[in-house]
Amino acid sequence: GQKDKLYYQKFGGYNASEIEVVGNLFLDEAAELFKKSKIEKKLLIKKVLFVTSPVVEDKVFGWSEDIRRDFLLNIFKILKAKKIKLTIKLHPREDPQSYKNIFKNIDRGPKIVKAKDLNHLILSSDFVIGMFSTALTNAVIMAKPIIIVDWQKIKYSEIYHKWGVARISEDVNSFRKILEDLEKGTFVKNYKLNREKFI
Repeated sequence: GQKDKLYYQKFGGYNASEIEVVGNLFLDEAAELFKKSKIEKKLLIKKVLFVTSPVVEDKVFGWSEDIRRDFLLNIFKILKAKKIKLTIKLHPREDPQSYKNIFKNIDRGPKIVKAKDLNHLILSSDFVIGMFSTALTNAVIMAKPIIIVDWQKIKYSEIYHKWGVARISEDVNSFRKILEDLEKGTFVKNYKLNREKFI
């Protein structure tokens, strides 16, 4: 990765232009982020990130435009009532307009982004909501609590729950309960130890 490139420049006499770094550059930072990340007992939640998956576009797991709209409007309403800002990070294959249409009649809806740096968005959020995105692993590395959305009860991404680094929301009520637990500091028992084992 990037550290190897610097090593070969410094000790191997190579120019930067002669070395091409491939792979996930984020992994170069992962160990450092893991050490620096602070796990909060109780959260003062101000910003939440939802990392999407193209389940409607791919016609998988029983998701439809109507189900996605109802889900997003419900969680947005819950978060807005608590004065929590929601950012929706779209999958590269998703159309931002379909999300904008969901919130077109809502004053001050969520921020919808497609091209921003994912890791910056995770770092600047208090917790992450997702389905089965690889971004969830990045969230664990950065000590961000995860809520897995499984309102279709498909049981995807159970690995995070089994390892004790995430909770699964299967409906509006469970989402509310998990949010309350996050605020009280009872999100996941032994989160710090579970996270170290998971990573």
